[in-house]
Amino acid sequence: MRIPWALPLVCCFLHLARSFIVRDPEDGSICIIANVSATFQVQYELEDGSMGMATFDLPLNASTVGTECGGGGRDVDLMLSFSKWRHTLSVVMNHNSISFRGDAWHFMYNLGDPEIFPSARDKDIKVVLFESDIAAPLNTAFTCWAKQSATSKHASVMLWNLRIQPYVVDDEISNVATHCKGDFPLTTPSTSTTATPSPATPSPATPSPGPANPSPSPTGPPPAVPVGSYNISVGNHSCLLAQMALEVVLVYSTVRNETRRGVLHVNPNATRATGSCGDATASLSLSFSQGAVFLGFSANKSTDKFYLTSVNVTLLDAFPDAPWLELAGRNGSLAMFAAPLGRSYSCASQQTVVVTPALELLVSHLHLQPFHVTKGRYDMAVECPQDAKQWIIPIVMGAALACLALVVLTAYLYGQHKRQSAYARL
Repeated sequence: MRIPWALPLVCCFLHLARSFIVRDPEDGSICIIANVSATFQVQYELEDGSMGMATFDLPLNASTVGTECGGGGRDVDLMLSFSKWRHTLSVVMNHNSISFRGDAWHFMYNLGDPEIFPSARDKDIKVVLFESDIAAPLNTAFTCWAKQSATSKHASVMLWNLRIQPYVVDDEISNVATHCKGDFPLTTPSTSTTATPSPATPSPATPSPGPANPSPSPTGPPPAVPVGSYNISVGNHSCLLAQMALEVVLVYSTVRNETRRGVLHVNPNATRATGSCGDATASLSLSFSQGAVFLGFSANKSTDKFYLTSVNVTLLDAFPDAPWLELAGRNGSLAMFAAPLGRSYSCASQQTVVVTPALELLVSHLHLQPFHVTKGRYDMAVECPQDAKQWIIPIVMGAALACLALVVLTAYLYGQHKRQSAYARL
């Protein structure tokens, strides 16, 4: 429940984000990179029995003493502490083979601190828990630039400028990120979803456990899938170009144990694109309010071609009556959308990218070039076999009609010739 005294937090938004880098004490490698700004507000009882209120920020000199890197399969515990009274803000993050997520934010404050809590009656240490929405594929970052506030009975925390990545690879934070819902403007039309009873009973997805949070089913016919254009740049130079219409399809069991087929249309106007470029690998991450889709590409020097080789999909409360708040799927053994390096790949036809037996992507109107982009333009396209087949049908039909017309014309001319011969004999 929100309390009136928490409202002034809205104005306290212009503070610098603090950057934290945590190294593994065993080998010195970076295990956590995080940026965060935080403002705290605490209501406490004064010595005279009245109520006081303290407002303070996460200082720039906060330390990461007590942080656990989570090696050997253990959870990551990012702990930010400040002042000699050991106020702390921490979050525990766990992971599976596909994604990581935050369990909860812990805010611990010491009422014995006379500078922050002057004339406090109690000198106790208090701990408050707040829900965390941190969730992203492994080897990527979670980002939330928007301000997010959470309140309890006597404490309120506002977080913003948040960017966090546990389990860091190669000592660098990924430039591929999943954004929180607050980073998407309310005036932008949201990505649409539909859910219908499934006639088949394929293997259901195995989601992360979580309480049910159903949303109403949309009414009316499903909208057409919009086509989005995405451009990843390094400096002022484009290095990855992609255009596509994208749908996420999931077969899942509802809270009433009914099998449904959910379809999520990714709206490019409500999607944030990030990515990376390299000589051998490239990536495109599309983040939207209901999740994210990560596409990984590889360049094969022996075949002189590029391929789509991996897909990560994260869904956050995306389908009606789903018994979970988060679901993630990954397929890292793909070899799709192949084209020679220095060329682009084009396919207007719909193609299916299987992520798991119950989760797939439907991609159409695709134009793609993840490597060797020059002057910000697509190079000559290689057409997919599906599009080539579409040209064969009208060609065959045209040839058949031409043959039929030739047969009719031949029969007509033959008939005319016989008729003229009959007149000549008479």
